Amino acid sequence: MAGLSEKVLEFRGAGASVIGLSADPVHVSKDLRDRLHLSFPLLSDPKRIVIRKYGVLNKDQVAKPAVFLLDSKRIVRWEYIGKSPSDRPSPEVLLEQIAKID
Repeated sequence: MAGLSEKVLEFRGAGASVIGLSADPVHVSKDLRDRLHLSFPLLSDPKRIVIRKYGVLNKDQVAKPAVFLLDSKRIVRWEYIGKSPSDRPSPEVLLEQIAKID
């Protein structure tokens, strides 16, 4: 997530917003955001409503690492679901994918 924060101006320049989502309670998400000095919102989903909707809740009730790119109509145009907590696409890959969205 820190890598995304470092590139947030590039994402904005590409017309994209960065938003993180965590299954942690609000106070834990806030602490993480502050500790990592994230420059984008980190939302909390402790009831896992959004996490379930996007199909990234594993059998242990933990969210899989995932990235979804939505267009202006909120339609998912690209997704990446990781196999482990550190399995995430780089900011450069995300910027390439964003450029492909009309």
